[in-house]
Amino acid sequence: NTLGKRLKAVKTLEELRKISVLDLACGSGSFLIGAFDILYKKYRSFYGNKINPETDFKLKREILLNNLYGVDLDERAVQIAQLNLLLKAIIGTNINDIRRKRLLPDLSFNIRCGNALIGGNEKLLSQHKAELKKMVALKGRLKSIQLGEGIDEATLKDTKEAIFEIEGDIVFHINNGLERYFRNPEVYKPFSFKLSFYEVFQNGGFDVIVGNPPYVRQ
Repeated sequence: NTLGKRLKAVKTLEELRKISVLDLACGSGSFLIGAFDILYKKYRSFYGNKINPETDFKLKREILLNNLYGVDLDERAVQIAQLNLLLKAIIGTNINDIRRKRLLPDLSFNIRCGNALIGGNEKLLSQHKAELKKMVALKGRLKSIQLGEGIDEATLKDTKEAIFEIEGDIVFHINNGLERYFRNPEVYKPFSFKLSFYEVFQNGGFDVIVGNPPYVRQ
C-alpha cells in the first residue's frame, strides 16, 4: 500500500515522527485505524521486541498526535473516530495508570469536523503570519504537554482555547467571500486545510492521503 511504500524510505525514529497521514473523509476512522497499525509496526521496529507497556503506550500516543489526521463533515463521526483511535492506544495498557495520570491525548486538532470540498480563500493566510506563528507554537506546546508523563488539565484547556481563538479570527477573514457562492456558508461547514493543519503544510504537506472520496447523495 501507499503508506507502506512511504515508510520503507524512513530510516530513523525522527523521520518517522514527521510522517503525516490524512483521511479527507474519515468517517468513524476505519482507514486511520489501518494506518495506525502500519505505523505502529514501523515504530516497534525501532524499539525492538523488548518494550515495556509504558513505552508502548507512549509510542501509541506519538502516532496519534504526530502522524494521523482526519476530516469529516459529520461531527458525530469525528467523535467516534477520535474514540476509536484512543481505544487502539489503550489496548494492552494498564487502564488504572491512564486514569490516574490522565495520559490519554486530546485529538481535537488532529481529527476535525468540516467540509473537505468547501473552503475559504487560503491566499489570505499570508496576511496572518504573526497569528499563524503563534498558533504553531501553541500547538507545539499542546503536543509537548500531552506527550509528557501526566497531563495538566488547566494548561491543556487554556492552550486549546487560545488556539481556537486564533483559528476563529482567521476563519472569519478567509471565509468572508463565501457569501457570493452560498446563502449561508456556515451551514456547509467550510474547512481550510492549510489553516487547520498549518503546521503540516509548513513541513511540505501530507505524505500520504488515505480513504474514500466524500460521499455525495445523488
